[in-house]
Amino acid sequence: MYRELFDISPDAMIAVDSTSRIVRVNTQAERLFGYSEAQLLGSGIDILIPARARNKHQAHVAHYIASPRVRSMGTGQELVGVRHDGSEFPVEIALSPISTPEGRVVVAAIRDISETQRARQALARARYDRVMAQMRDLQHGVPKDERHQIIRGDGEVRWLWERVFPIRDERGRIIGTVGAAQDITEQVRAEEALALDLDLATLLEPIHSA
Repeated sequence: MYRELFDISPDAMIAVDSTSRIVRVNTQAERLFGYSEAQLLGSGIDILIPARARNKHQAHVAHYIASPRVRSMGTGQELVGVRHDGSEFPVEIALSPISTPEGRVVVAAIRDISETQRARQALARARYDRVMAQMRDLQHGVPKDERHQIIRGDGEVRWLWERVFPIRDERGRIIGTVGAAQDITEQVRAEEALALDLDLATLLEPIHSA
């Protein structure tokens, strides 16, 4: 059951042993990282991680092995994978410990979120249009609640919640606006991580119950 579900997963799936050596991959993982199965099996998982991030990754692995459970890896951080050709891409990763006839392994479900990142940036670039629409609504005295993304100067994408109210003069005319904003990036990332964990738990439930 473990092998069948592993192979039909829509996500890239990689299993590693207690020494972080790759012991199983599916076709999606081969396609995602540009390696053949033969090249991946027996290799350290570090070959799929940029060199600059390997020390931090090893610390994550050590922490996870000390307390293995179904969870997202690096919640609140920007995770990056590296292909065989050296190109890098953003990923989301969910981990799960699995008992197999060969022993305990850790299965990583990996998603390429490049399209998600591009979509986020497109949304951020479209913020001007939303603000203009917001101002038109405020001309009619309607308070606006909005959850949207911004891109900081360093390129990081953040989520904000904003509420804007119109300011009126003594004649009731709108002469300005006042608002409040809250950074909800961690909340949004937690929601995304939970959704990924639920997806992985649903996928692996037959394995745990087999």
